[in-house]
Amino acid sequence: MAHSTTKSLQNTVSASNIKAADSEMDLRKMYSLSLSQLRKSSEFGEYYFKPSPFKHLVVFLATDAKGSWLVTGDSGPENIIIIWDRTDYFPQKTLFSPHGSTRISKVALSSDAKYLLTLGYQEKATLYWWIWSFGHDTPDATLEVDIPPGGIREMDFNPNNSDQFLLLTKHDIWIGITKKIFIIERGVLKETDDYELKIRCPPRKASTEVGNLTCYTFVKNTSQIIVGSSRGAVLIYGYTLEYQQNVDSSNFENLRFIKVLKIDQKRISVIKNVDGVIVTGNTAGEIFFYDEHMKLLYWVHGFRVDNVKSLSFDMVPRSYQIFDPKCKWEYVHLLRQGTHNEGIGYVDFLTEKLRQVIDNKISHALALTVHPDKSFVCVGYADGLVELYNFVQHKLFRRVDLRDTFKVVTPPDDDSIRCNTEVAYPAISVTCLKYSPSGLHLACGFNTGGLIFLDPTTVDILTKKPFKDTNHAIKEINFSCDSLTLAFSDVGYTVCVYKYDCSIMTWIFIGKHRAHYKDITAVFFLPQKNENGDYKLISLGADRMMVEYDVSQSSDEYLEIYSLDRMDQSAIPLAGIPWPTPSDIDPESCRTDLPMILVANDEDTGNLFTVGERDSCLYQWAANYRSVENTTKQGGGDLDPYYCLIENGRPGWLFHEIRDLFYYIQILCQGTFSPAMRRVKDYIPIDSLPDLMRALGYFPSEYETPATEIDFEEFVKLYLNHRPAFPDSFKKIKNAFRYFATSGRNGELQIDREEFIEVLNQYGEKFPVDLSWYLLSILYGLSFEDRAAMHEDDISFLPEQISFGEFETNIIGIHDVENVSEYSAMESAGSQPTPPDSDDDE
Repeated sequence: MAHSTTKSLQNTVSASNIKAADSEMDLRKMYSLSLSQLRKSSEFGEYYFKPSPFKHLVVFLATDAKGSWLVTGDSGPENIIIIWDRTDYFPQKTLFSPHGSTRISKVALSSDAKYLLTLGYQEKATLYWWIWSFGHDTPDATLEVDIPPGGIREMDFNPNNSDQFLLLTKHDIWIGITKKIFIIERGVLKETDDYELKIRCPPRKASTEVGNLTCYTFVKNTSQIIVGSSRGAVLIYGYTLEYQQNVDSSNFENLRFIKVLKIDQKRISVIKNVDGVIVTGNTAGEIFFYDEHMKLLYWVHGFRVDNVKSLSFDMVPRSYQIFDPKCKWEYVHLLRQGTHNEGIGYVDFLTEKLRQVIDNKISHALALTVHPDKSFVCVGYADGLVELYNFVQHKLFRRVDLRDTFKVVTPPDDDSIRCNTEVAYPAISVTCLKYSPSGLHLACGFNTGGLIFLDPTTVDILTKKPFKDTNHAIKEINFSCDSLTLAFSDVGYTVCVYKYDCSIMTWIFIGKHRAHYKDITAVFFLPQKNENGDYKLISLGADRMMVEYDVSQSSDEYLEIYSLDRMDQSAIPLAGIPWPTPSDIDPESCRTDLPMILVANDEDTGNLFTVGERDSCLYQWAANYRSVENTTKQGGGDLDPYYCLIENGRPGWLFHEIRDLFYYIQILCQGTFSPAMRRVKDYIPIDSLPDLMRALGYFPSEYETPATEIDFEEFVKLYLNHRPAFPDSFKKIKNAFRYFATSGRNGELQIDREEFIEVLNQYGEKFPVDLSWYLLSILYGLSFEDRAAMHEDDISFLPEQISFGEFETNIIGIHDVENVSEYSAMESAGSQPTPPDSDDDE
């Protein structure tokens, strides 16, 4: 199940043609494009997903006349163009960075699939012409056109003559041709294997009634070019002043401007030619049919759409005859149209009905939830729409417009002259949706802070008046395990709680509390209950605080806090889920030795649903458990999968260093000078883990180390999973030292040794005085005998003034400053999609 995204439809000029085939299924297959993925959709609910080979946003799509070949391209650094074979959807040719460092702007494929034309902007518009089947990595012909960047709106080949192509700008058309280069050798004209491109712009008189040019089409019988404009006019270009058929179009120098006709009051957004009929679509959603003399034959009046963005026709040869010559509109095949806000649909001219194939909405999806038992997925949009889908049948089940439901209708005043009724639609967006674990409740949160409940299977509104206990957008909703308590967090750092009263069948507001001073990243219920019989409610925030609420003791719309704990010193929690650890299940007692004939489990389809950022496309993923199991088995057991993460693997120096330090820490724990026999164990106490990790270059805080034991394998995994991806920034260390230090006479940063000890004892983790003295004495190389003869308060071994050089060399131990990274991470420039051409006409 998939929606075509808004960005794709807005950038698409025309839907691609589909190859004629014998089966009914192949006749209805079509290509759509959305967010770096190539997908194929059909009316039978089938969906095929091919992982995208593109690195950036896919913005170009082109096919030949029969639909046998498909060309896709992305826009960004290191972009590529791929030519696909429709029969097996396998890439036949890939062009890597065809325009070098310049991004691709347009792509066109000839009707016979022989030639490929690409457009890129440097100082001028640059055209590359390819005979892609030859397998060349360089274009066969190039041409620079004096058109500013972004000036070309459309580009395509002449479907009746693949040697011709056309460029459309806001005010002119450019007709081009490809031909071989001839040379004169010894007085004889010879043909070479090289090609050249020539292009010209037919002059015309400027007219204010035309406006900007928007679209064009080639007419097969007359070799004319008809161009639509933003003010409902069409411009006719031809090779003869009078109407003639079977005109030779090989000499593009003879193409001239003929005349202008005013045929519409609206902007003509698309114009097509099929079977001798000219079809136009405008921004008012109207579709008109004309003959080759531009006389009106028919217009579609059985339905209306908001805006016709593209038109496409089936390429099925006619196997019937038209008995009534007046019904020329029946010459047209089955029509597909793309609209601005209603997706893509089929038009049946016999019944004048529009059947939706791909449903599209301009607004992006903000909320998503899946029914725990039934095959329903519910999606909420920024324009207040809520849609319910059956993800097994891949069909839209129900759609509800919440803005229309909660609209305010103001009747006219008694003394009003116009007697107009005012209708005010609230600017609400669905920011959160959540099914209860039982599937009996569906909560919906708004950007205005309102909360309503919908029917879980029909999305009918059950709450006539929304709950309005906060003025901020609802961010996350969660239910308790028994589905009788609801809690949500908003962007105003507040947690609100509701309870369901089974006697009156309604939800009651319990209370709210603002316990965080930064964004709340997660709010959820634990499966365990507290002493009062309510499930524990937890919230996590970007302020690194974990708050537990006492729901049972809350009253008078005030939510009581049970506990408030700081989770970490530096790490910011971004999400949280309860980790189930049932204590009442004993593996030894909960088993049977009897033979089992039938085993059943709950219905779990193994589907995953995702929605992109600011996107209206819903992805459905299927989990391949066997692949995960096979990958796990191939990875090996114990530490085998982790050896590749260690420098030089298992026989390398780093693994041996880790092993030696692991056993050496056991000697330190048993006493360095102890005369007792040493005992090598498989475990070390966790309180010695910080020193061991620091010896390997990772510096955990004392806040992160609970009191337990860890074996060698777990230690290696811990080190590999928690070591920093980049070394500590030298600039960060220097800035931290500058914060406590002062400038000396020569401008060098320095700090008194007493102040340095005070910083260690009173800031951060607050090292004890004895521990600070012990660690610093080791760092400065004092022997065991020297430390035994000294008092713990004696810090005379430190310099009176500790400079930054002294700090980094003797205390931290950085002897080679040049090898310390100046920055902790490398910045990489992300791909930016090519902005679409402006549709502004005036």
